[in-house]
Amino acid sequence: MTEMTTAVSRAPGGACAPAQRRRVRRARDGGPVDLPVTGRAPAPTREPETRAPSAPRILVVDQDPQTGVTIAAMLGARGGTVLRTVGRSRDALRWAAELRPDLVMVDAGLRDAAGSVGPTTDGLGAAAELHRRQAAPVVLMIGERAPSRERIATSGALGCVVKPLRPAAVLPAVEVALARSATLEALRDQVQDITVRLRDRELVERAKGLLMTHRGMSEPQAFRWLQRTAMDRRTPMAAVAAATLDRFAADQVAAPSPTPAAFAVVPPTDRRTRPALLDQPTPTRSS
Repeated sequence: MTEMTTAVSRAPGGACAPAQRRRVRRARDGGPVDLPVTGRAPAPTREPETRAPSAPRILVVDQDPQTGVTIAAMLGARGGTVLRTVGRSRDALRWAAELRPDLVMVDAGLRDAAGSVGPTTDGLGAAAELHRRQAAPVVLMIGERAPSRERIATSGALGCVVKPLRPAAVLPAVEVALARSATLEALRDQVQDITVRLRDRELVERAKGLLMTHRGMSEPQAFRWLQRTAMDRRTPMAAVAAATLDRFAADQVAAPSPTPAAFAVVPPTDRRTRPALLDQPTPTRSS
């Protein structure tokens, strides 16, 4: 049994980082194999961001252009800006995609002209579509033509203000909506990260199963094989597992065999002779 020593350091609080001594044992059943790695590495995940922008950029959707002017004046002292004021719901979708605002304020009573064609024809429809596309958080402006509570509840809006607009109502509604949006975005990132981790774990388990079935490895041997190959190639273990599955499938199509060449273990003594050493004896299963 050979041993390989790597250096890691201990960061403040006990976390390990590069400079503290740690031992990694190599398996006795050979070294890496000539395994092509496909590009199925774990997707990069962003660090959760829970801070709302301090100077929000806002798109206003209202048939009255003065509404945008009023909101801009309210936001001026806080550093926020109104990017544009549009009067049709379908324009809200187009400009939200183009301008990428931090927030969209939509008149809940907005109605497009008769005969309008598009994914939405009113303010609440625009709010729901913006929410579905995750284009930007929405705050509804509710006037005399207030829609039903059911439609408001299903619009996906993160806040409501009542017309006529007042700074004491608008500014808190904007801040709360932005904070809620940042929290939801962080939760979405966490869900995505968990999904990727579960997918990668499934790939590793499937690859281990093939190695155990077709190469006679024990579960620890199969895991060490994947781990060692990933370390030698400086590639995520999930990518090595995916390549193992792909290579096994390709070998089965080309020449069905219970022992694909992709799983032959190459001794680490001379990696230059790797192509000639693919047909190695199958490692015996550990008792």
